[in-house]
Amino acid sequence: MLGGRPVGIVRWIRSTRPDPHGESSAELAIEVIDAEQRQGIGRLLLARAVRSAIAAGVECLHAHIAGGHRSMIRRVVEYGGVPDRADPDLFRLCTAELYRATSPARPAGGH
Repeated sequence: MLGGRPVGIVRWIRSTRPDPHGESSAELAIEVIDAEQRQGIGRLLLARAVRSAIAAGVECLHAHIAGGHRSMIRRVVEYGGVPDRADPDLFRLCTAELYRATSPARPAGGH
């Protein structure tokens, strides 16, 4: 919510099929309205989803990203995302790596 109005949504849905690596997995989806993109809302939504998924025992998330969305693909790769060999629009993301990438930085010596 921003100014009392919804601007984005995030969800993950546990997969019924096992991950090829034998890990507990879920499909991830994030949407932010066009007028509010590039404001950090997607990152905040992702951070919440990752914490929730980890608490539920999900070890990896799978996300579909359209090939034309190059900036999002770059971001997912920066977060440790690996494209699927059979489907280049499908990325596998480890929840532990995502947690580190989306957690607020802590000052040196801070708590």
